[in-house]
Amino acid sequence: WWVLREMHASILAPVLVKVEECKNVLIKDVNFYNSPFYHIVLARSSYVELSEVYISAPIDSKNTDGINIIASHHIKVEKTTVETGDDNC
Repeated sequence: WWVLREMHASILAPVLVKVEECKNVLIKDVNFYNSPFYHIVLARSSYVELSEVYISAPIDSKNTDGINIIASHHIKVEKTTVETGDDNC
């Protein structure tokens, strides 16, 4: 995916999971691997819990943020591992 993106910058990469304008959400005991872009986005949401989540992407993968929280409140993240390239490239 990442090589394709470098060759064709106009291709928009998808977000793996987007929680938008939601309330009382639980994401638990799941693994996410190699999202081409952000893995999880929480936007304008409240009372969201992430527990026992594992997120992984190659260290040289660009913009593979683990969890992006945007204009949200009462967010709880526990027992979660994020190993991504993100801005390390």
